[in-house]
Amino acid sequence: MREMWQLPKKSLRSRAWHILKLAAVLWAVVALPLTLWLTLRTPTPTPAPTQRPLTTIEAAAVRYGSQALLTQPVALTSTVTSPMAQLQVEETVDPARGVIRGGVRSSSQTAELLVVADRVLLRGGSGFWASLGVPTAESGWVDVGDRLGAAVPFPLSQAAAALATGPQALMDNTPEGSTSANFHNGTLTAVFGDDGLTSITRGDRTATVSRPGGDALAKLAASPPPDWDKAVATLSGSGGALTVIPAVPAAPPAPTQ
Repeated sequence: MREMWQLPKKSLRSRAWHILKLAAVLWAVVALPLTLWLTLRTPTPTPAPTQRPLTTIEAAAVRYGSQALLTQPVALTSTVTSPMAQLQVEETVDPARGVIRGGVRSSSQTAELLVVADRVLLRGGSGFWASLGVPTAESGWVDVGDRLGAAVPFPLSQAAAALATGPQALMDNTPEGSTSANFHNGTLTAVFGDDGLTSITRGDRTATVSRPGGDALAKLAASPPPDWDKAVATLSGSGGALTVIPAVPAAPPAPTQ
């Protein structure tokens, strides 16, 4: 017999209805918004790759650019940092003859640059040499070799060799309407514009590339001077102890009998 203080038990149907109402509330509060969000959310787009293989036309342009660097005169402008100074180098290169003619700026001082037969020659005043920490009054050509701690000419032949369509060759995906395209092959990066190759980077050195003007071509054609390898001074020493060893004057011709 049910005690008088006990509440009457709910029927099975009543309890089931109560559970259904509770489930409906939970669905409205938690599950329904989550379901709607999962259904209506915009899926995150898969990012497009930043680089891609070369097209047939791009591969042809790369091969032509490499061939042009190895066979045609080209003007290069680059910056190289040596332990002594930061040098701005402008050079006109005749790769077919292996001759370079140009100029080098250190601070506000300039010197002429001549490269021939793998010899690197500079000709500047005492102010230029002083900017490199070299005390000298030498006004003629000085064979600097590799004594400045960094190569003065841009490594064009090595860059041209790396400008190739090998397994690592890739192009950057560029935005629509872009006027340039970036090519990569290992440590080499080249930028192509409407007129062809505009800059090239090998390692940590970048050079702008252009066609040399008439004056630069004329000066290049007249190089090297006939006596470039006679009576040339030499840069000697290392680090901050560089000196210029004067050229040894040529011996006078022996008198004729």
